[in-house]
Amino acid sequence: MLSVNVPLGNFSPGRLAGTPNIPDMLVVHTSGNTTQCAINTITNPSSGVSYHFIIAANGAITRAVGIRDTAHANGTGSGNLHHTLSTNHIVRSRPVNANNYTISIAFGDMNLNAGHLTQAQINSCASLMNGLRAEIFTIWGTWTDFWRTNFVGHNEVKPRMRDGTVRHCPQWSTAVPFPYTTILDLFHSQPILLPFSANEPIIVGKATSEEGDLSYSSYYDSEIYDIVHGSSDDKWTEGCFCTNNTRHP
Repeated sequence: MLSVNVPLGNFSPGRLAGTPNIPDMLVVHTSGNTTQCAINTITNPSSGVSYHFIIAANGAITRAVGIRDTAHANGTGSGNLHHTLSTNHIVRSRPVNANNYTISIAFGDMNLNAGHLTQAQINSCASLMNGLRAEIFTIWGTWTDFWRTNFVGHNEVKPRMRDGTVRHCPQWSTAVPFPYTTILDLFHSQPILLPFSANEPIIVGKATSEEGDLSYSSYYDSEIYDIVHGSSDDKWTEGCFCTNNTRHP
């Protein structure tokens, strides 16, 4: 994985104060034209924006901001950027800046394939998500899976720009839908990376089932594997959210 130096001011060290402040949502963006253009933007002190990761057309991943820190990509504030205007029920329910609890993944080189992700980008994103799930547990002790409720687009977090115009990111154009389902299916088909021993209990955060919101804790990895893969009697759709956009007002 490549890395770039993002200047202070384009991100905030640590997770911003407030609750929740543990990342449990992934936000996808398409950023500019080329990957280099995206890197130039987030390393420019005057831009004030950043992503955690950028994925190039060839599948190469650049880490720009560590997930312990807060990227400036999905901020919700006043006016047209207020969290209550989000189309995602999780964002609407949280009266804090969405940067607190999101991880931003941007896709570069969108000009090379008429706005479509390459298969290499899809593969890399699914693998990155698998690694992030394990990394989040390693850092915060919370097991967070990713589904369509928390793997989202920037436009779902912030449907409007500051001036009120409609935001389409991560769609390069309205004619090119973002392949959420394709990425999620590939992600869920991969063997789960377990950052703990077979006998070590882990904490499972809030999850949703057909019966409603439930809270579970102290499940072991074998049981988590069964739950995530649908072989348990419990039907879980536990959430993690992801939304990133191309332009930032």
